[in-house]
Amino acid sequence: MTGPPPPADTLTLTVKPQIVVYGGKVTLSGVLSNQKVAENVDVLAVPCGQTAATKVTTVQTATGGAFTAVVTPRKNTAYTVKVKNTTSNAVSEKVRPRLRLRKIAPHRYSLRVLAAESFAGKYATFQRYSGTLQRWVTVKRVLLRRNSTGIAPTVISSVTFRSSIRPRLKIRVVLPQLQVGTCYLAGRSNVILS
Repeated sequence: MTGPPPPADTLTLTVKPQIVVYGGKVTLSGVLSNQKVAENVDVLAVPCGQTAATKVTTVQTATGGAFTAVVTPRKNTAYTVKVKNTTSNAVSEKVRPRLRLRKIAPHRYSLRVLAAESFAGKYATFQRYSGTLQRWVTVKRVLLRRNSTGIAPTVISSVTFRSSIRPRLKIRVVLPQLQVGTCYLAGRSNVILS
């Protein structure tokens, strides 16, 4: 008499952090239910705008069937992992473009946006912090113009702009969701003094 078939192996997957700024690394981790050691775990990614999964790396299970993999998503990406015929749940990783704001002269600023796509022709919002209102206030919108290539696949969109706001105010630039589109989350720059 044969008993019931053994339960199928399962594979779990979690991602930390769930939101990363462009260029940042995320850690995928999980466990293979049969707890076997040295099983190959294929990490599969479906970046925003693509339909097919591509293999980004292969890691091996360690003690207790646990595994970890470090990946660098270039845009919003769904990840799954696979061991032989067993596939994990999908996890989503969200990516913000990297914004760098600099003061280059009195009343002159430069903004660079790093991502895997161009944001030239998009509007960023230049803001100052109001101590009275306890919130960020929009000063002006600036149009990202130029593109230069970073190290592939990075595209750098940039703009140099003027603002006559008084010195020593906290300022930043925001790239709203409407401008970044569906493959990124809204971006925020570093905070500097005007």
